[in-house]
Amino acid sequence: MSIATMNWALQQRLESPLHQVLLYVIADSAAPDGTTRHCDSEYLIDRSRMSRATVFRKLADLRDWGLVETFTHHGERGQQIYEVRLQLKKFIDMPIRKRRSSDEDGESHSETPAENGQNDDVESQSETAPQSHSETAAVAPVRPGQSQSGDRIDPTVSEDSPQAPQAGGCVSSDDDGEGQAEPEHFAEFWQGYPDHEVMATCRPKALALFRAMTEPEREHARAAVLLLGEQLRRLKRKPKNAHLWLQAKGWLEYPGAKLPTEAAAAPEPIWYAEASDEARALAVAYALVGEQLPEGRYRDGYVDRWIRRAEPVSADMLPLAEFTPDDVANFVHDHVEGTGECEAWRSRLATWTGRAVKVRRIWLEPYDPRVHGLSATHPDFRFRKHINGLRVPWTWPPRKDGTLIAEPEPVMTDSAEDFETDHAFDETEQGADQ
Repeated sequence: MSIATMNWALQQRLESPLHQVLLYVIADSAAPDGTTRHCDSEYLIDRSRMSRATVFRKLADLRDWGLVETFTHHGERGQQIYEVRLQLKKFIDMPIRKRRSSDEDGESHSETPAENGQNDDVESQSETAPQSHSETAAVAPVRPGQSQSGDRIDPTVSEDSPQAPQAGGCVSSDDDGEGQAEPEHFAEFWQGYPDHEVMATCRPKALALFRAMTEPEREHARAAVLLLGEQLRRLKRKPKNAHLWLQAKGWLEYPGAKLPTEAAAAPEPIWYAEASDEARALAVAYALVGEQLPEGRYRDGYVDRWIRRAEPVSADMLPLAEFTPDDVANFVHDHVEGTGECEAWRSRLATWTGRAVKVRRIWLEPYDPRVHGLSATHPDFRFRKHINGLRVPWTWPPRKDGTLIAEPEPVMTDSAEDFETDHAFDETEQGADQ
């Protein structure tokens, strides 16, 4: 129960006590935002003490007046959930209907004085079982809020505050949303809904439901209709009416629906002269991944060719400028696939070139046709030694600032140190003998 929703319901002036009671029952179970998921038909019948038919008739009136919007969907366990949303910005002020029919849950006839001052009782026609003219003793006078033909006149709806009724009828105001700005995303939702061209009569109902939805729900529904159209075309089925799809919360069937993001404007290209350090470093980086740098272009007003890049050459790539693409085959650092050094180079080369870096076969010995060119069944045949990895200029890629990581000094074992000491001593003795 929310005091705010109950106060809002108390401010409404509806045409009959039954409408007022039903609105109180709904407002009593609503949250402060006007939403309730507890008002199913059985609950309303039990609390309002009306018949099922009367509840649905009065609820339809509240919906037509724009006071409530109803949604029906299924929960995670398959149970049906009835959701009612009160439109807390709407207010209605209309004269109470003076005459009642006897078939609406025990409603009694009311005797009211005629406009001419006489107290003659006049029997009104029944709403649910109208009699023919031959069976009716007298024709009921025109009720306030009705035309001579008995057609209903729309009640008064105000967006700001209740207004006093005008003499002879309701306060003139539109309750179909005309004159109001459409909610955001509705125009795109309607244009994207399948077969909306033949649903013109459903548009006001869909608009009323769209107004009752929250902003995230509107955005979700707009994105979901794109997937709905694709699904219906694939299954060759016809869509529901738009307002029925909204009433059933059809967007919940597409939880991953997202609006397409607008493509960002392409950044201005960056140009490097072919003779610059950046262009040379780029050429070596492409050679390390087994590709060739795209050929330079001529620019207006320049004689030399230029290399076009979407992103600037980073500082950690510039140390490669001291080499040429022909030097790649002579690099001495070979890293086997799966090692830390190899993966570090693969990641850095992918960042530099934007290519997927694959390991290559690196031959560890020159090709000798006398043993490598023989048949595999020949007794002298021998496989050529190789590894799968990368051949790079240094053990580790440069740091982000462009400085190189110092190469580790070789660790000498005791036997190696003794060998060098003995070798130096022998050279000293040989010099003394000479």
